[in-house]
Amino acid sequence: MYNIKNLRDPDLIIEEARELWNREMGFIYPISAKAFDQNIKNSPNLLKSGSYFAYEDQALVGFVFVKDFHHPMIPAYASIGFLSMLYVSKSFRRQGIGDKLLAYAEQILKANNKTEIQIGRDYHNFFPGLPNDFDNLGGPWLEKRGFKYVRTTHDLINWEAKAPFAIRNSEYAYRFATQNDEEALLNFMDNNFPGRWKYECYEYYQGPIFQEAYLLALDQEKIIAFTRVNTPDLDILPYNCTWHGRFPKLGALGPLGVNKAYRGKGLGYDVVAAGLNELLKRGCQPMIIDWTGLLEFYQQFGFEVWKEFHCYTKQIEKKF
Repeated sequence: MYNIKNLRDPDLIIEEARELWNREMGFIYPISAKAFDQNIKNSPNLLKSGSYFAYEDQALVGFVFVKDFHHPMIPAYASIGFLSMLYVSKSFRRQGIGDKLLAYAEQILKANNKTEIQIGRDYHNFFPGLPNDFDNLGGPWLEKRGFKYVRTTHDLINWEAKAPFAIRNSEYAYRFATQNDEEALLNFMDNNFPGRWKYECYEYYQGPIFQEAYLLALDQEKIIAFTRVNTPDLDILPYNCTWHGRFPKLGALGPLGVNKAYRGKGLGYDVVAAGLNELLKRGCQPMIIDWTGLLEFYQQFGFEVWKEFHCYTKQIEKKF
């Protein structure tokens, strides 16, 4: 008979969850210690009271990690509880373990005045939705428990990019952001991409060491577009580099954004081209674009669908 323990139990060994996942799913999506420590173990957003482990005797057979997020830059997240990971070992499914883990997590989220639960999409997420790697069982299982399908999103991959990609708008300058660009870049984000992208930029500048990552397009001194150029050696690991356990020389781009007043000029193409050229200089292969629906746009750079994720949400009532 299985038993459920809360993550606040001092006897729990949190790394056992990563070990279970990697034993059963690591051939598809290996989770590195660096990614697990950042996204779960050391995450200030991990809601331990809502996270649980399921045991059969002394063996871990399932777990759920729940997050919440509170920061004024992303006010919409205050009412959302995120199921960062929910997993039951293959040999122990259809025994009600997943139901128990979900019910316990939902109870705590209600007590914390959340009104919505999302699958994935948490800050420092592993998944932007339900991965389409579970025999199509995950979606129907969630729907029976009150979740609603919202949309599908994709991770894209280019297995062997060809260099170089031409820059079409040669009148603009392209360079990496420096520490001196912090105020201007945050203002650009606030005016064009408030919310998560602005907070990611804020966090980037608060990091213990400064590393080049934000590639900018500039009209004179004005920031008019950007993309993130990501590699696994970044101190703060972005979602599109969590695949590095499978691809040691991984390179990744994203997010990508253009100033509202400069859209329609092909700048999106140019900053992607500049970013890919930089990754090629570094010897990165393959390259990944994460969490996007712009399939045809990225196909012109040689990208194809790599992974598919289904976004699910559930409305819940506050306990108090």
